[in-house]
Amino acid sequence: MTLYRTYTIAVLVCLAAFTAMAVELQPGMSHGKRSDDLGSVQALLAVQAQKLSALEAELQAAKNTIASNQHNIAAVQAKLGSTFVRWGRSSCPSESTLLYSGVAGGSLNTQSGNGANRLCLTKEPVFDNTTLDTYSGQLDGAKYYIPGHHYTDVVCAVCHSPRSVTYMVPGTNRCPPGSSEQYHGYLTAGDHNNLQAQASEYLCLDAYPEDLMGSQDDIASGYFEHVRSHCGSLPCPPYVDNKVVTCVVCSV
Repeated sequence: MTLYRTYTIAVLVCLAAFTAMAVELQPGMSHGKRSDDLGSVQALLAVQAQKLSALEAELQAAKNTIASNQHNIAAVQAKLGSTFVRWGRSSCPSESTLLYSGVAGGSLNTQSGNGANRLCLTKEPVFDNTTLDTYSGQLDGAKYYIPGHHYTDVVCAVCHSPRSVTYMVPGTNRCPPGSSEQYHGYLTAGDHNNLQAQASEYLCLDAYPEDLMGSQDDIASGYFEHVRSHCGSLPCPPYVDNKVVTCVVCSV
């Protein structure tokens, strides 16, 4: 901006100088006439300089407005962000904010009704006096059944990321380029050999799950068990038969 102003003033000064020289070179022109013309040029230069200063002020105001709008947009995006569940942990990754921690729950794996999805339930339930109907759904807890973690309650955390999109990638523990990792672990579901009625949801369990003791029995809404790859309809390669499937949760 300063360079542009300096260049413009230099051009105007040169124009004034050439005008003055032209006035001096005109034959038969009186000294008074020359002075009047030079004064007119100087007055014109002053007017142009004022206009230039006004344009500079308008440009700076526009820049300030753009900077303020960008700041406001960033603030709104940070508030919006995205949410995700970190299965197997009661805390959130460092760049995300904990909304609440809880325990996993859902339908019994022996029942064909109820809901199909897993829930991250609050540890501080609130009940009112609503009358229970004859027909109702049923909510039960969930258990780990993985090496080192058998029949203990599954913990979870609901997290808020400042990034606009959060997604899970099954089959790898690395995020695609341009995305940031929230956590990685192993794909889980119920036992595929179990002939019980309830199918389960594929979820990404943290690689380092926490145990929670305290439920009354081993009846579970479904076990969090590792998922293995099975070549056939699954393309092998790149997949390999009978391997524990990894997963990663990413934000962008």
